[in-house]
Amino acid sequence: SDDIGVVKQYTKHPNPSIRTRALDATVKLNKKDAEVLIIEALNDEDEKVRDHAATLIERESSLSEESVNKLRLFIKTKLLQKKDITIHEAKRLAGLLRAMGKLTDLVHKEPLEDEILGIVSDLLKGRTGLLKFIKADLNEEQLEIIYACLSTLGKIGGSKSRTFLNTISRGDTKLSKIAHEAIEELDKKII
Repeated sequence: SDDIGVVKQYTKHPNPSIRTRALDATVKLNKKDAEVLIIEALNDEDEKVRDHAATLIERESSLSEESVNKLRLFIKTKLLQKKDITIHEAKRLAGLLRAMGKLTDLVHKEPLEDEILGIVSDLLKGRTGLLKFIKADLNEEQLEIIYACLSTLGKIGGSKSRTFLNTISRGDTKLSKIAHEAIEELDKKII
């Protein structure tokens, strides 16, 4: 509709609070068109706008396959670009990962599952055998993202996720507890 075109121009406005309001308006007008603008806003120069865009995605119960792919790429790029990610950014990325876990009606879940398994594997860097020591090597930011990945795998994962989660679920760390909860989520889908 024409309304979305009018509102769309405000997503590039110099004032960050106007950009934020414009995002809200696009969601109300047309969710499909809004997706693209919201994902673009994840790269906004203003942190409040980035946070708001992430919140809008987290609240959404459905995203197009195309948007999921853009989101996947966004998260992967962010993690590759920044080795020294702040806890705030980690929480934002974790929220986006969890949001993708809600999209259980995805047609092609495997690419997303592979991507998430890749993220966790990179962060754990083959430490799965030494589970007792994992916690000591990982910072709060990395753990935040790992926890989000595990819970998302529990919602969208398949047999690869189950195998991976089983290796992590042994023990009594927070990591193994979250892996165990993710396995329980996977079990619910089978029944």
